[in-house]
Amino acid sequence: MSIDPVFFLALTQLILEALPISSSGHVRLVQALCARWGIAVMLPESIDHLLHGPALLMVAVYFRSEWWSLLRNIGSAGAAFLSRNYVRDSQRNLLRICAKLCGMIAVADGITVCLYWLIKVQLAHVVAHNSLVLLACGFCITALLLLSERWLVLRAYVPLNYTRAATIGFVQGIIFLLPGVSRFAVTVMVAQWLGLSPQRALQTSFLFFAPIMLLAFVGHGLPELLTGTFWAMLSVPLIAVLSGAMVLSYVLFVVACRATVRRRLWLFGVYMILPIICALWLALF
Repeated sequence: MSIDPVFFLALTQLILEALPISSSGHVRLVQALCARWGIAVMLPESIDHLLHGPALLMVAVYFRSEWWSLLRNIGSAGAAFLSRNYVRDSQRNLLRICAKLCGMIAVADGITVCLYWLIKVQLAHVVAHNSLVLLACGFCITALLLLSERWLVLRAYVPLNYTRAATIGFVQGIIFLLPGVSRFAVTVMVAQWLGLSPQRALQTSFLFFAPIMLLAFVGHGLPELLTGTFWAMLSVPLIAVLSGAMVLSYVLFVVACRATVRRRLWLFGVYMILPIICALWLALF
């Protein structure tokens, strides 16, 4: 049974998507290693977007208690408001908070999408994504941000506001300048440096990214799934491997989230030394 090398890239992307170490950067590293062995392989962007589906499901399952409780409370408050029944002050406050949160998501994601369009479309000829030196630089940025957790000073945490949301949206979009920069690591660490608690930084990071993942999956990944080109390279054993990879990815995501809350993300920064060395070795030798 022949196995398409793209399948291995998809597995790498799927498994490492759960960790703050830049899954796309590691995919580029695997591509460079394959090129050294005479194997030319690339992960199609459509499959990259398709893998946002399992990632979105993983995020939804992990944060299920938060969003399900919020949806139920919003539903009861909205029903009372529409039926002109008595709306408690707590319900009114909840609706105001949700409206404000939706506004902050719109601001953050609007900035991210604009930067994505500018960097990926307008500056595509300037940004050399395939350079291994740039990849090593991106890995270094990820490592430094993760290691900076060791210097975070415990203080009174501040709430999320429009200024902080815009800042997180900006850094979420600027990561497209360099391969190897982890969106997970950048957004969580910047949010903490802005004063958010580790738990709130984690929630905010994926709350802001979830709509973008959904749009990418529906707009680009789902057509790939419906056309059947992705399933053409699968068999029953490979589907079993893919299912196992999804379970492993979720387990790793739980580990990364717990490390965030316990202020242990800097350990992933130590790990980043390995891909940095590997990228530089491939670039220089």
